[in-house]
Amino acid sequence: MGKKRKIALIIFFIFIIFILNFKKVFALNIKDGTIAKIEGKETLYLISGKTKKIFPHLSVYLSWGYPQDFSTVDLVEESALANYTNDGFVPFKNGSLVREESNPIVFYVENAKLRPVRKDWAYQSIFEDPEWQKIIFFPDGFLNQFNYQVGEMISSLADLKPEKIDFYPELRIFNSEGKLENAFLVFDKNYKGGINLGTADLDADTKEEILIGAGFGSQPEIKIFRSDGTLISQFLAFEKSFKGGVNLAAGDLYGDGQKEIIAGAGIYGSPHLRIFTKNGELITHFFADDKNLRHGLKVAALDFDQDLKEEIVCGIEKEKGFYIKIFSLSSTKKPLKAFLAFEKLGGGEFSLGTGDINADGIKEIVIGSGSDAEPEIRIFDKNGNLLNKFLAYEKNFKGGVKVALADLDKDGKEEIITTAGFSGGPHLKIFDESGQQKNSFFVYDENYKGGVNVAVLNMETEKKIIVVPRLTLIKGVGFYKGVEIDTKKQKLYAYQNGFLIEEEKASTGRPAMPTPLGDFKVLRKSLVKYSKKYNLYMPHWMQFTSSGAGIHGLPYWQDTWGRVYEGVGHLGLPVSHGCVRVSLRAAERIYQWLNVGDRVLVHQ
Repeated sequence: MGKKRKIALIIFFIFIIFILNFKKVFALNIKDGTIAKIEGKETLYLISGKTKKIFPHLSVYLSWGYPQDFSTVDLVEESALANYTNDGFVPFKNGSLVREESNPIVFYVENAKLRPVRKDWAYQSIFEDPEWQKIIFFPDGFLNQFNYQVGEMISSLADLKPEKIDFYPELRIFNSEGKLENAFLVFDKNYKGGINLGTADLDADTKEEILIGAGFGSQPEIKIFRSDGTLISQFLAFEKSFKGGVNLAAGDLYGDGQKEIIAGAGIYGSPHLRIFTKNGELITHFFADDKNLRHGLKVAALDFDQDLKEEIVCGIEKEKGFYIKIFSLSSTKKPLKAFLAFEKLGGGEFSLGTGDINADGIKEIVIGSGSDAEPEIRIFDKNGNLLNKFLAYEKNFKGGVKVALADLDKDGKEEIITTAGFSGGPHLKIFDESGQQKNSFFVYDENYKGGVNVAVLNMETEKKIIVVPRLTLIKGVGFYKGVEIDTKKQKLYAYQNGFLIEEEKASTGRPAMPTPLGDFKVLRKSLVKYSKKYNLYMPHWMQFTSSGAGIHGLPYWQDTWGRVYEGVGHLGLPVSHGCVRVSLRAAERIYQWLNVGDRVLVHQ
């Protein structure tokens, strides 16, 4: 062997040794958050800093949402793991539903506690899992490896603490491609309530301002912001005591180049509409339908008769469906046009927008379905003719769809922008007029399920997409719209799409005549129901069983002196003949809000 060849071999072996040592050193530093596994062995580890936690069972690994094909697991050398200190076991993820293989009790994991779910029907009513696919099974005795304590039993929606999800009232601004450009709080970070959204160029500078309306649970406040988050002004749209929220739109109603602010009452409010100047001065107001309705009012604007003055488009939820009425300020007693847009109301909270989707110079009316229905978009011309309809999300999603419109690609046609309503992830999609999807992205943490409201901000030469969380505190998981009656607590809870609408003392059946337990629907309603058996009148009657059980106000009988009410001091006690009694005022409000077909859940 020649001298040069020997030298070359020596250099080659030195290079190989260097590479092997380099790989060994590199392997000693495993990226934080890695799920690691030694080749040929089954144990999985979670790397955190300089420590490693063991996944004690496949069920724990799956509870964190990792793929079953282990595609995210990195193979490492045993010597690499030796440099990390043992730090116990990885626990089940909060919110997991777990069960031992031979034990029928399902547990909900919450902050190092296992909360048992009372019965099968309670599980189904809360988690809506008819195929039992959300449960993670593990071997008998497996939980002894953890320091879990048994927490309070879950028997109703009101007992489920994770439904009260905190979320900051943060507005976000995206460009048309989905890039986040700005974000700011529109209320204090501890704000607990709904948030509604609109935009308008209030000072005619070709840059729109952002309109924020407080949602259900708060004073009916309107706030006006610049796009940089600067607060310009704020005022109340309705009486201070009204807590149903404010729906918002804007339009040039007088043809003077100046936009007016259009405010409609929110959830649980009447179809009351108010119009304000940019400074919050009330111009006029009227009711778009029967003032006794309690489903609020959606609002938008379009130029109906092409006279350069925009008219007001009102969306009204009634028992038989969702109606559109178009009003001119010169004639608010009778609409210029009215038509039925959706035949079934479901859980309500439809969404309404207007825009020129076909570049003909005339705006169309675009409506997103309410909850407890397929996630459908319907497009109408101004005369109520249906032009197209399509599904914005998977058919089995029933949380409702929010809509906005804007020409994002500058082709003269406005695109339809959608976000998911209550119970859906923060998934924004963009469609053309035919329903063809053009883009999509997530606007908040994918675990947020409260729904997102969306609008478009016109900024001189470009348009921005703006979003806010629909609500910051979720209640009533599993309810789109309906009431829950807890016979143990003697309470009635009314929910709609994540909001707790009412919480009232109730009086259910006495022990000898108990109120039927189960998951029901409202069968029929009557302003007054007479019971011949007890010679009692029951105001605001809402029947939910075929045997005759119902919700109603305090019953009364007639004598020569007038009405005598029974059980005035007994609310909170089980003394009825099997029905559910509430106060007269509560019964009237619930009667005006609850529809035939809405859910009634009765449990102990």
